[in-house]
Amino acid sequence: MTFSVYNKNNKCLVFPTMCDAHILIDYEKHNGEVKTGLWGIEGSFTCQFIIKPYDVNGYGDNTDEGQIELTDNGGSGNNSNRKTMPAVADGISVVADNQDQRYLPNDERYDHAMCLFHNTNMSVSLVNTTTYNQNNPAEYKIQFKLTVDETETILESPTVFTSRKYHYHDMSSVPTQTSPDGTLVTLWNDYHEQFLYNGFKVIGREAGQEKYYHNGNGYSTGYTLKYTPGSTPTTGYDESVNTVALTIYPPTGDQPTLANSIPVGSELFNDKGVSLGTVFAISGNTIAMNPLPTGATIPTFTDGSKFYVPVQREPMYIHTSAHVAVAYEQATRRMSIFYNGVEIASDVHDATDNQFTLNESDIYIGKNASLSYPNDRKTQFMGEMNYIVFTDEYTNTFTSLFNPIAPKESIKLYYDFNEGRKLNV
Repeated sequence: MTFSVYNKNNKCLVFPTMCDAHILIDYEKHNGEVKTGLWGIEGSFTCQFIIKPYDVNGYGDNTDEGQIELTDNGGSGNNSNRKTMPAVADGISVVADNQDQRYLPNDERYDHAMCLFHNTNMSVSLVNTTTYNQNNPAEYKIQFKLTVDETETILESPTVFTSRKYHYHDMSSVPTQTSPDGTLVTLWNDYHEQFLYNGFKVIGREAGQEKYYHNGNGYSTGYTLKYTPGSTPTTGYDESVNTVALTIYPPTGDQPTLANSIPVGSELFNDKGVSLGTVFAISGNTIAMNPLPTGATIPTFTDGSKFYVPVQREPMYIHTSAHVAVAYEQATRRMSIFYNGVEIASDVHDATDNQFTLNESDIYIGKNASLSYPNDRKTQFMGEMNYIVFTDEYTNTFTSLFNPIAPKESIKLYYDFNEGRKLNV
């Protein structure tokens, strides 16, 4: 038996971070007396995308720390990765003068909605669901808006483009390792004590450690909790409101203050790896937390114990393409969202009359350019597009996730950006 193997260097359409670009499909140039192509659809349809979004958040510092050398992100975040936005620390006084802030300020990134497809009657976007950007890459849900008979229905998926919130067991618990020349190098014997482990995973790091500027990137002790039952202020869990409150012993040495170390919104853990919820507010040496989710494990505490912030989080989605699809079935008025071939959200459209048709207006891909600045900037897609396929039938089974296949007679739009040279727009 003979096998043929085909291999090629796939290309794509790249929307770089901090770009200002889109694809325009002009209504007037594609339609005359009779509506054609996409505008000729009456009823059911399916739209597929093969995409790789970038991280719009970047690595920020959302604390009150005003000294660049003491900020968690070195003042401007990760500037070496072209798939991640720069992000100036919030506490730096010149923050508004930096290029990344002029392009899109930190607080405007948390409701950023990357436009995959926009027409007045139908749009698909990736909506950022995060609330801060310190060690917290953007995470995206899929939003599908559809207008039928002047009635708009919005369908949203769970957050599907997520960051990895753990690392696998590393060398931090091993006191020595061998260098390339064969000699044995001694590490900090207590280096591993700053990490919180869950089996083979590292899920947290000790809160309140001195910044690397002070400790030479070695291990130093962080905050310790004040636990005094029956008195206030104290650390503990309030069953009546399902909420944790934390009080620390005053920082010592070069430990930062709470306000200069922990961002509002960050998840915290006790020394047993149990989530304490997310930070609501910080005042002096106390932290008010948001309520725990229903059914969450109730945390326990001991006086002088440590607590932990998340380990360094990674936006793994910037490395792997994903299949995103939306579909509408006219007969049942079912709206569906699919992620990598699996239906993850569905609903029935609110309209009771008439069939779906696109509005007799332009189509935008990559940005909703019908808006004015700065609102259009908040819809800018940053990432890579491989395919866009639009058909005039409802589809809920996808036989190929990374090379879209559809019956030729049902295809109304087919963009294959894998062919030819790599394009930056």
